Amino acid sequence: LVHCNRGHPVRELKENERLRQRWNPFVQTECRICGVRIASLKARWRCEYHCSDTICDDCVNRKFQDIAAELSTTSSATGAATLRQRAEAVPWELRGTKEFNQLRCLIADSIGTELSHAFGLVLKSAVNVPELLGRTKHQGPRASATILAPAAAGVLCGAPGVVVGLAVGTTAYGVSQTAMHVRHPGGRCDPLVLVEVLNAEQETLAAARSHITPKSRNPVWNQTLSLPAGEEGETRHLQQQGWSWRGKRKSAKLAASQNIVPERWDLDTTNVRLTLYDKSVGVMDQTIGEVCMPLSSLLAEPEAGGHLVTDSCDEAVLGDIPPYLPCRISLSVVQESLPQSWTLPKCMFIEQFPVHVFMMTRGTRGDVQPFVALARGLAEELGWLVTICTEATHAAFVQKHAEVSRGGIRFRPSGGNSEARMDSVLANFLLSHSTELLQMIALSRSEAEFFSSATVFMDEVLSSENNKPVDLIIFGFTLAGVAAMVGEHCKKPLIGLILQPSCIPSKQADWKAIHAIQSPDGKSLLDTVEEMAFTSHGSLKVLKDLAEKNPFASMNLNHLRKLFDLEPVANTWQ
Repeated sequence: LVHCNRGHPVRELKENERLRQRWNPFVQTECRICGVRIASLKARWRCEYHCSDTICDDCVNRKFQDIAAELSTTSSATGAATLRQRAEAVPWELRGTKEFNQLRCLIADSIGTELSHAFGLVLKSAVNVPELLGRTKHQGPRASATILAPAAAGVLCGAPGVVVGLAVGTTAYGVSQTAMHVRHPGGRCDPLVLVEVLNAEQETLAAARSHITPKSRNPVWNQTLSLPAGEEGETRHLQQQGWSWRGKRKSAKLAASQNIVPERWDLDTTNVRLTLYDKSVGVMDQTIGEVCMPLSSLLAEPEAGGHLVTDSCDEAVLGDIPPYLPCRISLSVVQESLPQSWTLPKCMFIEQFPVHVFMMTRGTRGDVQPFVALARGLAEELGWLVTICTEATHAAFVQKHAEVSRGGIRFRPSGGNSEARMDSVLANFLLSHSTELLQMIALSRSEAEFFSSATVFMDEVLSSENNKPVDLIIFGFTLAGVAAMVGEHCKKPLIGLILQPSCIPSKQADWKAIHAIQSPDGKSLLDTVEEMAFTSHGSLKVLKDLAEKNPFASMNLNHLRKLFDLEPVANTWQ
C-alpha cells in the first residue's frame, strides 16, 4: 500500500512508541505523508527494515480505501489481475475488513482466484471501564513511594525531618491525585483489548489486539480486527514478543497464536476470548477482566449489545463511578469475511415476539433448571421471548435447551460462580455440619451473597429498552430484594418462582422456616434450644435484616436502592 523513502513496503503495525522513545523529549514522531505528530500511544506503521519513516494509521487506511475504490470500478480481467497484485500487498491486519473481503469476492468472480483472508471482528466500544490505578494493589506502591521518599530523606535531620518529610510526601501525593482527576476527567485508564480464538484444547488459533484508547472510561475503537493477524507459521511475533518471563501477558498470548485460517476452525468447539487491559498501570498486572463465548453464539447474534466482562473469580467487573454499572464490550462480525464452508446458526430477530420475559436467578443447577423448563413452556405454548440471566457456568445448559419450535430463549450472563464457591472450605463446613443455627445463617445470607450482580440485572433490563423492552420479570428466591428494586426502578411487573415454600413468610406458629433436625441419639438440651430459637420465621427475619442491611458491607440492599434514587425499605419481610 505504502512505501518508505527507501522503497521498502510499509507492512508492520506498531501499537505505540517504545518506552525509551516515549520519555525522550527531543524525539517527536511525525507521519511522513500527512506530517501530523503521532501521539505516543497511537498506532503507526513502519517497514520491516525499521527505516526512519513512520506513517500514521489514518494514512494507511485512507490509502487502503483508495485501492478498494479503484478495484471496485475495474471490470476487465487484465485490470483485475493487475490490481490483484496490489490487493495481495494488503497487510494481514487489514484482511478482515469489509472492504478487503468485498474486493476478494470481486477478484474471485473476475479471474477465479481466491485471496487469503482473515475473519473480521469489529471492536466497537466499551463502557464503565474501571481504573486499575484506583485499586489498592496498584495504588499502594505508588502512594508508598511518593509519601515515604521525602520521609527517608528527612532521616538525616532526625525525628523533625521525618515528620516534615511525611507531611511533604502526603501533600504531594494528594496534590498529584487531584491534578490527575482534573487533567483527565474522562478517566485515567488506557484500555485495550486482546482477542483470541481458542480451540477445544485451549490452543490459540488466531489472535489480534486493538489500539490503545488513552484516558477514557468509555473507549470507542470502531476498529476491525483481523483473525489471524499474520500468515500461518510466521515466527516474527514469537521471536520478538514471546519472552518466557511475561507469563500470561499480552505479548505471550500473541506469540502463542498459530495463525490458523478461518476455514480450518471448528464452529462447534471454537471459542472467542476478549481480554480487557489497562495500559496505564505500567509493569504491574494490567488485566481488568475478560469475555469468553462460543463462536457459534457470536455468529447467532452478530449485532448483540455489550458483552459482560468478568474477573478471575467470574464476578462481574463493575465501573468505579456510581451507580457502578457493569463493564461491557460491544463488537460485531464482518459478515463478508465468513468462509462459505461454515454452516451458520440461525439468527434471532427479537422484535418479532409479542412478549419479552426476563428471568433472573443465581445459584447451582438446581436453581436454574426449573427456570429453563418454564422458559421452554412460555416459548413453545405462547411464542414469547424469554431471556434467562444467570451464571456463565450454566450457559451451555441453557443454550442446549434453547431450541424451540416457537418463541425464543436467550442466555445472558449475570456474573458469579456458585459451583466454585460450593467447593470452598466454608461451604464444605456448612454442608457437613447439620445444625439449625448453621442452616438459618446460610438461609439468611442467600440473597446478600448475590448483591454483586444487582447492577448487572438492572443494566440488562434497562438496555433492553432500546430494542425489545421487558414486559415481565420472573425471579427466584435468592434474588427477591434485587428483583423488587429492578422492577420498581424500571416499572416492570414481577412474579416470583419460589422453589423453597417453607421460606415464604407467615405468621402462623406452626409454619417453620427450617425444620428441626432430629438427632439419632435423642433430643438433647442443645437441640431443644436450637429448635426454639433458630427455626421460626421471626429468627429468619432478624438474621436476614442483619445480612441484607449490614452497614459495614460494601453492598447492602438500601445502599443499592439509593444508587437508583429509590427510598430505603424498612421492612423487606412483607
